[in-house]
Amino acid sequence: MPGVGIGSRSPGSENLMQQPPSTRFPPVNAAIVGFGRWGPNFARVLAAHPQTRLVGIADRDEARAARACASYPHVGITSDARELLERADVELIAIATEPENHFLLANAALEAGKHVLVAKPMAITLAETRALAALAAARGLELLVDHTVLFAPATRALKRYADTGRLGAVARFDSIRANTEPPTTTTDVVWDLASHDVAVLRHLTGRPVRQVVALATTTGSAVTTSATLSLLLDDGSEARCAVTWTGEARIRTITLSGSAGAARYDNDGPRHSLSVSNGYGVHLPVLSRAEALFVECGHVARVIRCGERAISDGPFAVEVAVVLDAASRSIEAAGAPIGLLETPALPGRR
Repeated sequence: MPGVGIGSRSPGSENLMQQPPSTRFPPVNAAIVGFGRWGPNFARVLAAHPQTRLVGIADRDEARAARACASYPHVGITSDARELLERADVELIAIATEPENHFLLANAALEAGKHVLVAKPMAITLAETRALAALAAARGLELLVDHTVLFAPATRALKRYADTGRLGAVARFDSIRANTEPPTTTTDVVWDLASHDVAVLRHLTGRPVRQVVALATTTGSAVTTSATLSLLLDDGSEARCAVTWTGEARIRTITLSGSAGAARYDNDGPRHSLSVSNGYGVHLPVLSRAEALFVECGHVARVIRCGERAISDGPFAVEVAVVLDAASRSIEAAGAPIGLLETPALPGRR
């Protein structure tokens, strides 16, 4: 993503600057732990957004800390995340480290009384995810997982189509997500990539998954590098998520099919990346140009300041982790179906 200097605006900031006084509030003071792959994006947006203020960055790597200092000379930079947790002015900790460190860092931040935004996956096991959600609830703190894709213009349009019934009764969800190489992490492709699409499925439909069947392959690695998840939802609708780290090209597609039409989302296509088809032909909606992460950070600030209902909070993360855990167990059992216990539909969803 192109860089945005401190004090400049990210795409989409113009609309937020024109909000009525009732939606304006003091910016949320945020600090970032991790300035590697995703941390600089957090920093860029948190520094530029009118509803947040970047006040600190921590990274144990000297070179990354130096880059952070050069980019944000007026922000406190440290090699020790504990210094950020001890600061009274820090309200929100944004965690952008390797997934295997998420639990310990998020747990420490919550124990220190901080709200937490953590890059997906929130943790690398279902037990850890549940523990974080329980701790946040007990402390009365906001715990959010960074599923940026939920705030992408095409995803938000898909959500409107699903909620208004424009596609009819949704019967099927299909997604393909391919990278050309694995990340530098010990987690596998299910928890790394499928977490995106399971989150989108849950967000769009509001329906819990009742059964998971997953098959996987490895490519010169001890961890799963490609997987296909077949999911059965509680209303009888179906979903299929295919993910791989070994694709020939980077691919991101989602197709939502209903009784009255279908919508296809291609995140790597041109600006008209959403096409809607029905009995009258194909429609290409004009999508917002707002950056997804910018929209998400504004949402996080309003959750903290105004009590706006969180889109991807602790309970949501648990719902996603339940499916990922079942997929992992199905893979270990050579594709055996894994049934899931009763879980409620998300409030306000059909």
